[in-house]
Amino acid sequence: MKNYCVLVLIFLIVNVFSQDPVRVNNSTFVYPCLSDSAKALNFVGLPLQTNYVNASDFDPSGININAVSKWNTELQGWETAGYHSALGWGTDFSVETGGGYIINAVNNFDFTVTGDSVDVVYNLITTDRTDMNMIVLPLTKSELTSAGNIGNDINYCNSLSKYDNVNQVWLGCTEMMSFWVGDFPTVIGTPLLINVTGNITWPSTVETILDNSVVNNNTPKSAGNGPRVVYFHVQDLAGGEFSYPEDAEGVVFDCWISGRESEILGQDDVGFGFSMIDGNSVAYINLVNFPTPWAVGDQLNFQFPNVAPQGNPVDNFILTEGADPIYRCFESIIAGTGSPLQIYDGTNSIEEINIPTSTTLQQNYPNPFNPTTTISFSILKDDNVKLSIYNIEGQLVKELVNGRLDRGNHSFNFNAESMISGEYIYTLEANGQKISNKMLLVK
Repeated sequence: MKNYCVLVLIFLIVNVFSQDPVRVNNSTFVYPCLSDSAKALNFVGLPLQTNYVNASDFDPSGININAVSKWNTELQGWETAGYHSALGWGTDFSVETGGGYIINAVNNFDFTVTGDSVDVVYNLITTDRTDMNMIVLPLTKSELTSAGNIGNDINYCNSLSKYDNVNQVWLGCTEMMSFWVGDFPTVIGTPLLINVTGNITWPSTVETILDNSVVNNNTPKSAGNGPRVVYFHVQDLAGGEFSYPEDAEGVVFDCWISGRESEILGQDDVGFGFSMIDGNSVAYINLVNFPTPWAVGDQLNFQFPNVAPQGNPVDNFILTEGADPIYRCFESIIAGTGSPLQIYDGTNSIEEINIPTSTTLQQNYPNPFNPTTTISFSILKDDNVKLSIYNIEGQLVKELVNGRLDRGNHSFNFNAESMISGEYIYTLEANGQKISNKMLLVK
């Protein structure tokens, strides 16, 4: 009983003063996870052989976790599985013993890993892109108590990074002239992103260099706002679901951030593609894989080029703070996200092109918002259109649209940076109708 109390006391002390993993014993590790800010990323590992098969197994009901990301070493980019209460998990992936994962926490909780101790060996590689590899400090390397120690032990490592979930930043340690700059402490079970200068097997009693043909020196690609998945609901022209990824053959989409049109990514890039979520066909992207880190306030643009004779289905919106998965175009399931993007699948007639059957005004998204939100609407026929913002007293504060628009679906961004918190009314006047909705600005 005395030894147990001492163990619990040590556990509590470490939990208060450090967010490093806690090794309770050789079959139990605890990773304290925080959700005290809009961005609640936490780095966890699987130093033991567990019963986890997929990322969704970490939290099947999404009680504490709504996103899990892994580093794809071969493709040098992030992949993310996301959770929504109305849809469940999407873009799920397999997990493995010795893997490190970034999770987005929706509550403060302890991610507890239990299982059997096993020897883990990493085949660390370089690529023609970058040379980042994910490791978790194994049980067999308990003597390595700092990043510099690990770098020296691997030998062909020149930088290491771990995630500080308290301050939501990466801590980096780099070798310079045989010294390690920015050294930080490590414990067994610490997940790390490391950069290597040669392909090598580690840990190994026999040093194995696989190839030294490619050498890069990199910082984590998630520097900035980190991994974040965006899902776009896609349907055919008749409003039916596709069967992805089978039906995606030959389908192309473009995604970029305004002002960086030279950095267009698409369906074949790492963390991008087509999938099914709870019977819904989706296209998905991962913001962190853009060459330039994304930032709050950036406008993300997504389109299917050349898939419909009367225009390219497109969506655009302003990125807000956080790492929660973003769901777009799921209006019937998630209010305020907009109507599905409908594309020609080669079977429908031209007359079935995506034309609204009525004039509608959707709930703004996000709502509440601070300070930007997107207002989407559909008009049945070409017309002079007004989209206006009023305060709760009925005074006009902003006119977003006043001009002729073609029939179809439209979205406009509203920035309320100069306005005070409170309830506002936005009104659409088109096709002989006047439709209003309320929205809430919270600063």
